[in-house]
Amino acid sequence: MRYEPGNGEYYFNQEMILSDAESAANYAHYRSYAAECLNHPVNWMGNMMKPSEGTSSAAVILGIVAVIALFGGILSTIFCIACRNYGPVPWIMAGVMGLMGLYSLLFADSKAEKVFAESVLCQRIEGAVGIIGSLVMIVIGAGAVPMDNIAIFNMTVFAVVCYVLFLVMLIKSIGIINAPKSIYTEEVRATCIGYVRGYESSNSDGAGSNLHPVHSPVFEYYFGGSKYLSYYDLMASGKDGKIEVGAECIIKIDPDNPNRVMGNCKGYAITPILFALMSLAGGVILTVFLLK
Repeated sequence: MRYEPGNGEYYFNQEMILSDAESAANYAHYRSYAAECLNHPVNWMGNMMKPSEGTSSAAVILGIVAVIALFGGILSTIFCIACRNYGPVPWIMAGVMGLMGLYSLLFADSKAEKVFAESVLCQRIEGAVGIIGSLVMIVIGAGAVPMDNIAIFNMTVFAVVCYVLFLVMLIKSIGIINAPKSIYTEEVRATCIGYVRGYESSNSDGAGSNLHPVHSPVFEYYFGGSKYLSYYDLMASGKDGKIEVGAECIIKIDPDNPNRVMGNCKGYAITPILFALMSLAGGVILTVFLLK
């Protein structure tokens, strides 16, 4: 089951409206868990990256390689630009796009159970876009765009990056918005047995990072002859719940992974939509300069 009473990530209680005493206990629990994560970062990262049951070793290895390539590619690109050595940049971008695209294309269904993700189809389309972008970068690196004009060369490279990122984020946004129809397709009757609560970081100010409370009902339900205890994939903001403990309600789950319960998917699409718009704007601006 997804909710395990011994999991210290969230604070569990049965109050729908959180009292001052329980609010203080919730915060103390969060601080204790955060300290534990800082003291044992390897264990924390291992739990965060833990794949869903049945995921192949190849998926795990390629996923780790792709993440390392992403961060390494960003640092390498910054280093090349700082040294004014622009030739390797399209090859670095080709490697990053290719690895990320290959992972999404081949292992779209290898997602951690804790993390909300769009449909497998959308993830595979994103992977195909990444691979196409990688091929375009290889063509640029092979000399299709001469380096006699460095400004034109660099603007072409980063325009391609912007358009690839725009398409990936656009597809991701569509996948997230359509998740209730493509992922969470099964309705089941569930009973609220309590609430899990925690905190998430919000915007930072001069005093440091702010925290805002999040919560989700813990649902008990049956599917396919098995009993499940789970909570929303995307927890709701705020400290107070809306479902009485002991009350029954209808929830939507992923029949391929019955532990996953639909939360506010559309709110989760805001970030990729913003990235898509910014990427499109960057690509259009660079294209205008290229056409002058």
